[in-house]
Amino acid sequence: MTIFVPFGWITSQITAFGSIYATITGLDYTMLCIIFVIVSLLFVMPAGLKTVAWTDFIFACFMIFMCIVCIVEVTNMGGGWSNIKANMDPAMLSMSGSINKLGAGTVLLWVFSVLPGGVTNQLYFQRVCAIKEEKQIAKSLAISAFLAFLAFVWAVYMGMSISTLNPNLDQNSATGWFMAQLSTPLLAGFAALVFATMMSTVSSGAQSVVVNITRDIIGVLKPDVSSERMLFLSRALSLVTMAVATVMCLVFTDTLTWLVATYAFSAATLACPIYVGYLYRNKKFITTPGLIASMVGGCVGCAVAMVMETTINYAAIGIIVSFVALMVVSALTKPKKAE
Repeated sequence: MTIFVPFGWITSQITAFGSIYATITGLDYTMLCIIFVIVSLLFVMPAGLKTVAWTDFIFACFMIFMCIVCIVEVTNMGGGWSNIKANMDPAMLSMSGSINKLGAGTVLLWVFSVLPGGVTNQLYFQRVCAIKEEKQIAKSLAISAFLAFLAFVWAVYMGMSISTLNPNLDQNSATGWFMAQLSTPLLAGFAALVFATMMSTVSSGAQSVVVNITRDIIGVLKPDVSSERMLFLSRALSLVTMAVATVMCLVFTDTLTWLVATYAFSAATLACPIYVGYLYRNKKFITTPGLIASMVGGCVGCAVAMVMETTINYAAIGIIVSFVALMVVSALTKPKKAE
């Protein structure tokens, strides 16, 4: 289940690339998705995923610079902040109004999927555990939180500004439309920004998926596997992962649906075992059968609710089922105290 979120990152970036660049170039969506996957594989495979961390850092520096440029450009296109604000839907400027505009059901789905799904994303655990000095962890998390907040503010400002420029845009075509309005030099820079963002995300997602399989599964079942063999497996699994992601992206083309669904299943399956288990760590209450039941129940509950389209969103249903299963099965399988 830890593979779900990074796999969702991969699929969402493939669909986003196809949608955005199809709008700009007029080329076929399927062909663009396949081209992006091939380039991603050429980027990831030669060094066996060792290049990911440094390229992520270099990409991030470029992203920050281009994001600032984009803010300036969209503000100029909109005639300044005061003009953008004057033309903006008043409902989007308040918490209650924006929730009503988006729909309470949609907002609750994001709350119960993206938030707990984020804190169960093993990629973040991997990055923290890879830090050499423990004292650097708090600094790393603080910087990550600050950059995530800036990215949120950037996305909100860009989205609201673009919506005032063209209120009839579909959510999947907004970025492509904005890029088409830019001058050639800015278009080249923004296209590079989008490509760097997607490539960085795909490489990180592929790394996380492959590490989960090679280290957490194969490495445990066969600890004597040589480093050369492990390198070969990592490359082969990268190829398989990208191939599966491509096929699924050609069938389901909605970027946001991919992200929300994968976060929802991760949250439903892992949130209670990880965090409720941590809260009860000193009480000797949580049992192994309880944890297994919690994961299975969360996954099944989420899937059933998703198919049935229940009134309560499927992520919340999955988390509730997971919690109940954890408590009930742990209570039933708790060892009796010796006299």
